[in-house]
Amino acid sequence: MRIKRNGGDAGHLGVRSIIGCLGTGEFERIRVGVRTAGDAQKAKERVLKRFSPDETDVINGSIAQAAEIAVARVVDLADSSKSLLA
Repeated sequence: MRIKRNGGDAGHLGVRSIIGCLGTGEFERIRVGVRTAGDAQKAKERVLKRFSPDETDVINGSIAQAAEIAVARVVDLADSSKSLLA
């Protein structure tokens, strides 16, 4: 998992749609990987299959962690904005 600032859609249709709506790729996104090191399977092939119960547990944990990161980023931005208004 990593935070990426700006850039293209990397083949992700949802991100492509957001870029189209915003008219720019200049926004932060949290990228959650689905492959492990050495996994030769393409991401597209990987995410179109059902995950095993163990993989589902890992993914659910990653989603929860990504949500916590997103909330923290929004709170940080809100706090920074308050100082600009003071």
